[in-house]
Order: sequence, then structure tokens, then C-alpha cells
Amino acid sequence: MFTALWNLPGCLPEMEPATFDTLAEACDFIMDSADRHAEDCDDYHECLQWINLNTAFARIKQGMSEFGGHYAFHAPDGYCYCIDSDWSEMQGELIA
Repeated sequence: MFTALWNLPGCLPEMEPATFDTLAEACDFIMDSADRHAEDCDDYHECLQWINLNTAFARIKQGMSEFGGHYAFHAPDGYCYCIDSDWSEMQGELIA
């Protein structure tokens, strides 16, 4: 089982984590959010950062990147977009 969410580092999570049976489903969840942000941004460099975030999760989904079950990337909005196979471990890292 994989947990996906985004959170402002140093704060308690603003959303209930979404859970998925597969890493691919969790990546799709994060990539959909990144796509929406990229479509709505007006700044070229910010759009590229959202595209890069999407690409990072696409590479994870395709099995091209492995970090041991914990994936976290910072986005242009200041939030950290995360996927983890152990939510209790990720929760402690996000609050710290």
C-alpha cells in the first residue's frame, strides 16, 4: 500500500493522505495535481518546475528511479509532494 500527499514542510498535513494499492496509482495522483498546476501557471520558469515534478514521478512510475519506497520532491508552491509505502515514517519526516 502506498500513501500520497502534499504538505507544507514544518506544518501538520492539510489533507488526509490518499492511499493506493500500487505505486503507479499513487504517482498518477501526484502527477494529476502537477499537471493542473502547470496548466494554470503564468510564469514560464514556474511551469517548467511543475513539468519537472511531473517528470520525476513519471520516472518513478516507470521504474526508472528507486529511493527505497520514499519519494519526496519540493514544488514551486513551496509544498512537498510525497509518496511513501510507510505513512507513519513519512508523517514524522514531514512535521520535522
